Order: sequence, then C-alpha cells, then structure tokens
Amino acid sequence: MKMPLFGLLSALIAALSLLVSPAAFADNSYKASMEIAAGDLESGEFENALAELQSAVDATKDFQELAEAHALRARCYAGLGNSDKLHEAFVSILENDPKFEFDADDVSPKIIEEFESLKATLRAEVSIKTNRPGALILVDGKNIGTAPMRTEVLIGQHEFEIRDPAGYQFARRKAVIRARQIHDLYIPIVEDEKGDNDDFMGLAEGAQEAQADNSVDVDADTMRTASGGRAGGRRAYFLIDLRYTFGGAFGSSPSDLPDELKLDTSLKPAGFELGLGVSGRDLLAMVSGTFDGKNWGTTVKFGCHFTLVSIFGLQASLDVPMVFPDGNFYMGAGASAGLFLRPVHLVSIFVEGSYRYFFVTPSTEKLTEDKSQFFGHNIWAVSAGIRFFI
Repeated sequence: MKMPLFGLLSALIAALSLLVSPAAFADNSYKASMEIAAGDLESGEFENALAELQSAVDATKDFQELAEAHALRARCYAGLGNSDKLHEAFVSILENDPKFEFDADDVSPKIIEEFESLKATLRAEVSIKTNRPGALILVDGKNIGTAPMRTEVLIGQHEFEIRDPAGYQFARRKAVIRARQIHDLYIPIVEDEKGDNDDFMGLAEGAQEAQADNSVDVDADTMRTASGGRAGGRRAYFLIDLRYTFGGAFGSSPSDLPDELKLDTSLKPAGFELGLGVSGRDLLAMVSGTFDGKNWGTTVKFGCHFTLVSIFGLQASLDVPMVFPDGNFYMGAGASAGLFLRPVHLVSIFVEGSYRYFFVTPSTEKLTEDKSQFFGHNIWAVSAGIRFFI
C-alpha cells in the first residue's frame, strides 16, 4: 500500500507544479487581466481598465498578446479623450504587430482612420548586409541602392532582394519590420540554393539570356527606399537653414562697464538668418550668417537631430557665435535645443531656444589695467525656421 500511495502523491504534486509553473501562471494572469480590463472598458471605467492592462502587458512577451493589450489601451485613451496617449498606444500596437487591424464593431471610424494613417507613414530603420559588397538591394521590387546599406522603410512585411552586380545571382527574404526597432538583415547569395518559404536564392530571371550582355539596367530615379523616403545609400546631405529670431531676445551686461561697451542691440539676435551646412543621419555642421544693413555676424553650429516618433523629433547643437558691431569683435559660446516636425523626408520645420555667453569683447584695456580680467554678455533667444536637405 505504501508504494501506490507514494506514487499517487507524486503524480498529484507533479500536476500541481504544472498548474503553478511560471509560464502557466503568466498566461492565466494575462487572460484574467484582459478579461477584467474588457469589462471595465465596456462599463466606462477607463482608469481601472488601464491599470489591468498594465498588468497584462507585464505578464506576457508574446507579440500578438501585447498588440491586443495595447489596442484596449488605445480604446481607453480614446474614451478619455487623451490624444497623446492614444497616439502612443497606436505606436505600441504597431511595434508588436505591424499588420494589426481594429474591428469596426469595437471602435469608431475616426479612430480606425487615424490608426491606418499612422500605419501608412510610420517607418523603422533597417541595416542590410550581404556577402557581395556592391550588390543591388531591392525592397518589394524597387531598387534602393547597393549593399551594405542603412535606411528606413515603412513598417509591415516586406520582401528584400539582393542581386549581385552582374544581375545573375540573387537572394530574397521576407521580413516583418516593426515600429521603434532597428532591424539587422544579413542576406547572403548562395548559388543554386533554396531555403524555406521566406527565403529563396538562385539565378535571376532571364540571367542566362543576359549573360551575353553582362549588365543589369538600374533606374537611378527608383533608387530610394520603398517607403518613398531617404535615397538609397546616401550618407550625407547639404542643408539650407532659414530661420527668424524673435525680437523678444534678451540679455544682460555687467553694471560697471563703460557705456560704449555695454550690451548692444546688435548682440541681441533678431531678424532673419541664413545657414548652410552638411548633415548625416543624426549629426550636422552648419555656418549661418545675418546682416541688419549695418552690422553682421555669423554662428558655427555642431549638432544632432533625431526622430522621436513618426515625424516628430529633437534637435540640439553647440554654438560658436561671432558678431562685428561697429568694427568691434564679440565672440562667445552657447547651446541650442528645440523640436522639429518633418512633414516630408527632406524638409523639417523647427522651433528652437538658445543661450549664448559672449566672453571675447573689445578693448578690455578700457576697463582695467589688469588685462587678464574679462567680462561677458548673456543672451537668450527663440527662433523658428525651416531646413531643406539636398
């Protein structure tokens, strides 16, 4: 009797351990939280639903389940009228399931329209490499440049194709591109080899006929990303910066300065300013100039700019301003930071705040016999403008 009883207890303990295993517990926790959240959502208890949905998100790592949880979050924020959080929830959905679709019976047509509009414009970064440097890269059948390449494409499923420079060998791979992620794709070309349904490698169509020609026709006008964005293979751009600095700029000078050396209005940047420079994907360098009909000045900027979400982003720079009022010379250092909106890929509209401290000023000997002593001017300003990338 002891052995059968012992065996029965062992089986019971094993069954209980399966029921309370971490995976089973997490799965049950996710389902329970989703059911409670759905009930709270239907009864209009949006804040309670959001708390349960956070528990559901914490309980799973499955892409589809996370997308469903964020979809309920989006419906809660829509009910609360919080457009910022609604947009954030949309991006979280697409981060986990770029092909997600709302049920028209659950949400209003306006919400579906906003979501589909974001889905149609949201891009993610893709790095594409192969074992044939210089090979052509095609995304959904469109030439975008040569390997290796780092570019942006619309989220969702795409077919990436690599063709060797002669056009005879190729490799294809399907990949799902998710929002807010960097995707690294390595697609080697292996002659006469086939993979699974998502990969294929072999001879390109018409390669045998084309061997006599030994060339492949590439239309330069189509060498851009499949999303209509950055030109394939481009690493740098020329930029034109046109801005207006508002007259509300203010500053201060030491009170013990002679009148002729106190802060001059020419140091307070107000009016139009034109800049020229170069820009990479994240970094830029620029020289800008301004002239008010009497005095002129210039600023050297070294900065960065990066997208936060969709078409919105941040920009910042370290500045070296120089002005030449009435034959004098003022030089300083400063910093700028602001927000930009990029409605199309090669144009950005921005607003920026800046601080400048002028520490090289004219004729310190007029102030004191101690020529090691110096003084400064503090300048604050707000600018708005537009940048073109060429």
